[in-house]
Parts: sequence; structure tokens; C-alpha cells
Amino acid sequence: MYAAEGQNLASPVNENIPGGLYGGFAANTESGLIYPSLVTANTGTGAVNYTAGLADYGTRLKAVFYNIPAGLTLYVSTTSAAQTASGFIAGGTSVLPYAVLVATNSGEATPDGAAFAPITSTTTGSDGLPAIALSANSAGAAVAVWEVTNSNPSAQDVMVFSVYVSYAATSSSSTNPYGLPITDLPLGAPVNDVQLSFAPEPSGGTFSTANATQGQVPTPRFAVVKTQEGRYTTINLCQTTLLYPYVTGAAGFDTGIAVANTSMDPFGTVNQVGSCKLYGYGVTVAAAGNTAIQTVVPGCDSLANPLPGTNCFAVVPSGQVMAVMASSVLTNFQGYVIAVCNFQYAHGYAAVTDLGLRNLWSSYLALEVSPLPSGAVAGTVVGSPRSGAAGIEELVH
Repeated sequence: MYAAEGQNLASPVNENIPGGLYGGFAANTESGLIYPSLVTANTGTGAVNYTAGLADYGTRLKAVFYNIPAGLTLYVSTTSAAQTASGFIAGGTSVLPYAVLVATNSGEATPDGAAFAPITSTTTGSDGLPAIALSANSAGAAVAVWEVTNSNPSAQDVMVFSVYVSYAATSSSSTNPYGLPITDLPLGAPVNDVQLSFAPEPSGGTFSTANATQGQVPTPRFAVVKTQEGRYTTINLCQTTLLYPYVTGAAGFDTGIAVANTSMDPFGTVNQVGSCKLYGYGVTVAAAGNTAIQTVVPGCDSLANPLPGTNCFAVVPSGQVMAVMASSVLTNFQGYVIAVCNFQYAHGYAAVTDLGLRNLWSSYLALEVSPLPSGAVAGTVVGSPRSGAAGIEELVH
């Protein structure tokens, strides 16, 4: 791939020997056979006349992002990763590979379109490259095209471009204090992928065939024979679900329910903080007989008047452990509890005792309930992503 458009129109040189050398450079530019005397006036809006065989621009690399979820914004770097010292200038005589994001018509270019127009940005990506947000169309697709401005005629060039993702969950509420996440697409829906190719190519709508006369289609032009595609993002809520198989706060017994937030570790994990909502399923124990019950203990970060350990489960900072007694929040309850914690790497521990710790102490580790795979139907039995078992509960310690 080479960036040169083939000739300087101010002092053109006849390139009338196919495969020859022109001006000391190999003939593997984007231009074809050039004869400067064959010039046609531009009937479009541009100011440059057409020269037979002359490339309209250099090599262009195109990325089309499909099925961008609502609420997600894609950014791309406006340049390839610079392999030079500070102060590098695109173009000129440098042979270090470099490309810049260009303004295009639907991701393409036409012979009578605007002149080469690199896009600049004041935004910086996480790797230090300048970046710009892409605007998705009504179908959820966005296009980025980079044009090669520096290349090495004697080597195979490699250029790296960056893509950045930002997103916002839906608005928080009392039932979802962190909002709902952007979830993966359901089964049967198109995946959110990226298609890579050279540009321009017919699907951009700027030309209908790969073979036509100069002035009707751009030079160079490409037909996409085989696209390179792949999923580019999956976003899930940072959440852990724990199962406490036996919890009691009735008939003279109590259960301590503890949750550890182990997102603080020596491995560089992003520290997280959040609370847990406790869902109790069982019975209310009473002298007149037990009554089936389903009850919820909210996380303290979802209440306006939180009383940790009394009307809610405390917020668990990264690297800490918080606990609650069943007798305080699940009075006279007996059954099992599912804790949904709004942070990753939650681990649970429970201790069942008689009141006053006089005669009985029994403890266990909570089970982690793996989330349903993307597209799975709630209520169906699926395999564990870790063990492959026909279930979704597993002891993770």
C-alpha cells in the first residue's frame, strides 16, 4: 500500500511505460498509466481538472462499524500510531508508515469531491492518540476512512489504529441504582461487528461498477471480495450474584450474611464499590404456622434514609467486608437468599448460630450464580461457563 497519488500536477512526468520507474520511485502507486496531455475539464463542483490515469487520492483504509447499541459512542484515532519522535509531520519524504482520518462522502470519495481533508481533534484517547467520535446513522452504523500519507516503497507497511468506547447506562432508579447496562444483542440478531476493507468500494454508493471511465468513478477503487469482520464490544454490568442456601432468623436462631468485595487485589483489577440487594425465598415462622414469603432487602445506596443492617445492606467498599444479621433484616425468616451485588468479585460467607452463640455454630461459603449467556431465555437450564455442568450454580473457592 502506498500513499502517493502518483504525480505533482505542477510538473507532471509521463508515466507511459507500464511497470516502469518514474522519478526514482517504483510504479506501485495508486495512479495508473498517466499522460498529462490528456486532461478533461471538471464538470463537477471541484476546481481540479481530470488527468487520465492520475489517482484521486492515496491508499485508503476503511472500517464500517455495524449495530452500534443505543447509548454507546465509538471514537477512533485520527491518525495511525506514530512510530516516530515528537514533531512528526505527515507527508513529505518520510518512509515511516502513517495514515490520517479523512473527511469523506459516506465513507468514500468521488473524483470531483473535496480536496484531501484530514480531520483534526482536540480529544485524546487513552493511548495518547488524537481521537474523534463517530456518528452512527439510523441503522446503527458508522464509517471511518484513513488515508495513507507516508509509506516505505521497499517494505510491507503495518499501521495500527485505535478504537475507543464510551457508554452510559440507563438512568438510575430506586430498583436499579446503577442503571441498566448495555446488554449484548439477543440470539438471532446481527452481531455488532466491524468490516474492514480498502476504500472506496461500491457499497459506499459513490459508484456502481468496478470498471468505468475516469471521471465517473474514483481512482483507485476496490471491490470487496472477502471482508474481515469481528465483534468489537460486549458490555455487561459489573455484578455478582451469590446464593446463600440456608438462612434463618427465626425460632431462636440467627444467620450472619457477609459479603467481601475483592476487587482490590495485587493483579491490577479496577477497584469497585457497591451494595447488594438480598432476595429472600422461604417462609415466615410463626406459632400459628409458617407462611410462604418472598421478601427483598435493598442495598443502602438505593435508599434516601439508609440504616445499614436495619433496613438495608451496607455499601461494600473495595477491599472490605460487610455483614448483616438475618434477625435484623429478615425477622422470623427461614429459607434461602440470593444476593445481587453491584460489583465484580463479590464472595459470600454465612454463619448460622443459636442466639447468644451458646450451643451451635455452623458456617458455609455462598455459591456464585453465573449470569445467563447472551440470548438465553430466563428460566431455562444452561451450562455453567466455568464447569460446563448443566446448571448455573457453583462453588467458586
